[in-house]
Amino acid sequence: MKIQRSEMVLRIVGLIVCVALVGLVAACRCGTDVPTSPEPTVQSKPSAASSTPPGVVALPEPPAAAQRNETVQLLCGTILPESTPLQQVWRTDTSIGGVKAMLRDGDWLWVVTPYDLVRLDLNTLDCTRFGGRSIPLGDQGTLHVSSLLLDPEGRVWLSSRGTLYRYDGQAWQSFVTEPYAGGIAFDAEGNLWTNFVQYRSSTFFARYSGHEPPQGDVWRSDDVGELPGSAENVCDDWFASDFSDHPFTFHSPAECRLLSDWYERLYSLPTPEGITSWDGRSPIAADSNDRFWMLAPRPFPAKFYALWNYDGISWQALPWPYNFTDLLIADEARGGVWVGTDEGLVFSDGRRLRRYLLSPDDAIPIGPRVGSVFTDTDGRLWADTMGGLLFYNDAGAEHPNGSWQWAEIRGSFDGFAIDDRGGFWAISPHAARYFDGETWTYYPSFSDDRCNFHHFLADAEGGLWTSFIDCPMRRFDGKVWTEYDTGARRERLALGHDGEIYAMGWDGALRQFNGKTWETLLSASSYGSPPDRYPWVEDLVVGPEGEVWIALGDTPDLLVYYRNGEWKQVRTPPEGIARTLLFDSLGKLWVGHDYGILRYDGHSWKSVVSEGWPVIVRDLAEDRYGRIWISQRGGGFYFYDPARE
Repeated sequence: MKIQRSEMVLRIVGLIVCVALVGLVAACRCGTDVPTSPEPTVQSKPSAASSTPPGVVALPEPPAAAQRNETVQLLCGTILPESTPLQQVWRTDTSIGGVKAMLRDGDWLWVVTPYDLVRLDLNTLDCTRFGGRSIPLGDQGTLHVSSLLLDPEGRVWLSSRGTLYRYDGQAWQSFVTEPYAGGIAFDAEGNLWTNFVQYRSSTFFARYSGHEPPQGDVWRSDDVGELPGSAENVCDDWFASDFSDHPFTFHSPAECRLLSDWYERLYSLPTPEGITSWDGRSPIAADSNDRFWMLAPRPFPAKFYALWNYDGISWQALPWPYNFTDLLIADEARGGVWVGTDEGLVFSDGRRLRRYLLSPDDAIPIGPRVGSVFTDTDGRLWADTMGGLLFYNDAGAEHPNGSWQWAEIRGSFDGFAIDDRGGFWAISPHAARYFDGETWTYYPSFSDDRCNFHHFLADAEGGLWTSFIDCPMRRFDGKVWTEYDTGARRERLALGHDGEIYAMGWDGALRQFNGKTWETLLSASSYGSPPDRYPWVEDLVVGPEGEVWIALGDTPDLLVYYRNGEWKQVRTPPEGIARTLLFDSLGKLWVGHDYGILRYDGHSWKSVVSEGWPVIVRDLAEDRYGRIWISQRGGGFYFYDPARE
C-alpha cells in the first residue's frame, strides 16, 4: 500500500517533538500621595477547629485506582522513613511525575519528567535517576527538554534551552551550539541537525558535520544552502518544512521508514466495529510480533479515548482514564505497551493498566498547590494555596501535632506581609485583607490594572509597602497611598530590627528608607555585577547583627553580605542559585537553593537535604517548634526538623 507524502506527514505529525519557543538608577524623591482608598470593613473571624485528624490535610483525593482499573506501584525510591529530618506533608502538583518524553534504548527505557531524567531497566524495573547535579540543566530542571534520541553509535542526546547534552554511558557532556539548538535529528549520513522557531513563524535549520563536537569550543554549524530532500522517497525528505510549529516530523530516515511500515500494516488491517477509518494523527506503536497499540477515540462517544491493541486476530479497546498523549513504546518481552502520561508512566497488557510513579512525591496525597509559606509573630503557620489560605492549628500543644484548616477568606493572593503586632496582610490583585489574630479587615480598591505586584512588607508603624514589576513603590497607611520612585522596579524588601527598611530592585542598588526618601547604600558595580546587565534579586533578609544578606538570581553559589557601609561576597557550597533566605530563632541562616537547602551557623555550611532528594525551594518558614517548612517549586510541601538530625 503506497502512502503519499502529504498523507505521511499528517499521520506522523502527532509523533513529533515540538520545539520550544524559545537600567537606570534615578535620583530618589520624596513620596507623593495617590488616591485615598474607601473605608475598610471588618470581614470575619477564622474558622473554628475542625474534625480533621492530626497531621492530615482534609482535601479532595484523586480518583481511586480501583475506579480506573489500574494498580499503582512506586519506582525510583521509597518514602522517607519517619526518623529522617525531612518529611513530606503533601504533594501539590500532578506534573511532578508527568512524562515529557520517552526513548527506547535496548533493554532500557529513558523517561523525562519535568524535574528529572530516569533510566528504567525493563527487565528488572530498577531505575537510575539523572536529575539534580548529574545534568546541569539549571533551576528549571528538565522542564525545557525539547528532544531525546539516540545517535548512530547508540549514545543518548537531549536538547534543552539551546544546549545539547550527550551521555556516553559514564557521564553527561554539554555542548553549546551556534546557532541556538532546538529540536535535534540525524540524517542518513549521521550528521546532526538542529532547528528552532523564531516568532512562531520562521523555522531555521543548522547542520553539524558528524556528531563529534569540538573540545572546549562552540560547535558551529555548516553553511547549508537548501534543505535536504527528495521527491522520490518521503523518508529522505526528513524535514516537515510545511509545519513551522513542528519542524521535525521524525528524528532520522530510519525512524521514518519504521513509522511508514507501521502505518501501511495498520491500514491493511480490518477496522473494529463502529470505526470507519483511523485518524491519521493517532499515535501508534508496534512490535515484531505484529501487535499494534494505538490511542484513539472510542466509537461512542468520540470524545473519550481508548487504548486499542491488535493481537494478530482482533482489536480490543481498554478505556483510557488519563489525558491524551503521543508517547507510546511497545515492549514485546512483556507483551504490552509503555505510555507516558501527565500522571506517571503507564504499562498495559491490553487487559489492565499499571501506573508506575517515578518519584516518591507521587505517593503522597495530592493537595493544593502551595505558593508562600510563612509564620506570623505568634508562631502560627500559614500556607497560601490555589484553593485558598490554610493555617496549621496545633492548639498550642506542647507536641507539634495539629491539623490544617481553611481560613475564612478564599481566593488568589499575590503575597503576604507579616507585621510585629501579631497580624499580617493578605494581598490580592484589587484588595487587601488584614488579619489581627482574630478578625479580618477588608480594604477594597487596593491597586490599579496597570501595576503588577512583586513584593510586600509591613513596617514598624503599621504601614504596608508594595513593590511592582512596572510601577514605583508605594506605602499604604490604612487610608492613603504614597508613591516613591527610585527609578528601580521589582524591589525585594526587608525590615531591620530597629524598624529600618531596605530595598533592592532590578538596578542592583541596595537602598534604605530614612523616613522621607530612599538613600543608596550600595550600587551594583560595587559588588561586581557586570555593567551590561541588571542582577535579578531573589531575596533580601536582615541578619541577627543587622547585616543585610542578598541572594542574586543570576549568580550561582554566591550571596552578598552588607553591614555598616562594607560588603563582601560569600561563597556557598555548589547548590545552584539561592532562591530564598531565612534566619531561624537561633540565628542560623537557611538558604533554599536549586538542588536543596543549606544552613549556615556563622562559621560553616551544612547541606540539610541529601542528594537524591532534589528540592527546588520556593519558600521557607520556621514554626514555633523550630521546624523549617518548605514549599517546593513544581509541587511539594515539606518540613525539616533539626531535632531529628
